Amino acid sequence: MFGEPAGQVALRMVNHYPADGLRNPATDKVHRTGEVVQPAISDGASLYAGYGFDEDWEIVLGIWTFEIWHDGKLLASQKFEVGC
Repeated sequence: MFGEPAGQVALRMVNHYPADGLRNPATDKVHRTGEVVQPAISDGASLYAGYGFDEDWEIVLGIWTFEIWHDGKLLASQKFEVGC
């Protein structure tokens, strides 16, 4: 990320899961989105944003969307499909 403010900024990483969401079998709770705030340096350094399928129930087929936000502005969005 280049520009203002110089130094460390907070980026909001938002994951939109496929329409049925991710259902945690231990809690029976369905998640349709996931969100985390990630500190980043605005000097052009690389920042990794991704998702690891740690549990089998997290592997949901369909279109996933990752977004990166700063200060209410969408900086980047990437859609991809998880399929067999």
